[in-house]
Amino acid sequence: MVFLGFSLWRGDRNSHSEKIREIRDAGFDYVEVSFDFPWPLQDSRLLREICEEIRENGLMVAVHGGWRDVKLASPINEVREASLKYVLKTMEEARKIEPLYMLFHIATEQATKEMDEHVKTVRESAISSMNTLVKHAEELNIRLVFENVPSHFLADLNDAKAVFLEVDGARLCFDVGHAWMYEARREENVSVRGVVERWFSELSKWISGLHVYDCLAIDGCLKEHILPSVDSEFLRAVIDNRRKYGVVVDFAVVEAFKNMRDEDVKPSELRGVVELLRSGL
Repeated sequence: MVFLGFSLWRGDRNSHSEKIREIRDAGFDYVEVSFDFPWPLQDSRLLREICEEIRENGLMVAVHGGWRDVKLASPINEVREASLKYVLKTMEEARKIEPLYMLFHIATEQATKEMDEHVKTVRESAISSMNTLVKHAEELNIRLVFENVPSHFLADLNDAKAVFLEVDGARLCFDVGHAWMYEARREENVSVRGVVERWFSELSKWISGLHVYDCLAIDGCLKEHILPSVDSEFLRAVIDNRRKYGVVVDFAVVEAFKNMRDEDVKPSELRGVVELLRSGL
């Protein structure tokens, strides 16, 4: 069975009760709660109350680890170690929630494509962080997944494959929008289906989850995390390639924040998408 989720972050704190009920009524199975600062190390009381309310509504809880200012692939060791120290603390807090899974970005702000001679160092930094996190997750009995990012390292398919080959137990949450955005910034008329097929053909054995949504290209401006429809090219590409490559997907999050009118997405708008994913995945 594939569990379907929707995102909730600290920005929803003043309307979380309504959003949780909408997520439930739209047919989702769980809420992916984002550990945005100051969660979970500060203001933990509100976070606990929200997680309790999620469960009271018959939903499960998953955790998206903090990513702002967190650079687990940084080749600057002091930066990487500080990031690692912080996320290890957040994993201790996540254990108390007993999440369906916990997810992390493995990122750096270094312009890796302009520093080819140092890419090995970045890969080694990423592998070191991932190995530490996988080991700690096993100790805490937390299911851990890593997400591809939209820029720099681990946005590139070759980088992703190189590190996953070196980390035993690592699993990938494939973010289709991030993969497409990375290529669309480099060339025009990038095929969504082509991007998805490349990632699925190369990394099928590591993919266990998905982040799905639409992206837009308007007058040279790229926008991500857009409300998808049942006719979404992004959703169709994922569903078709999952079948083609026999990928076993355990969970999928509709990580959509805005609709085509640039208004906040309401989970109630996604009932048809939930049905499509339920039948297609």
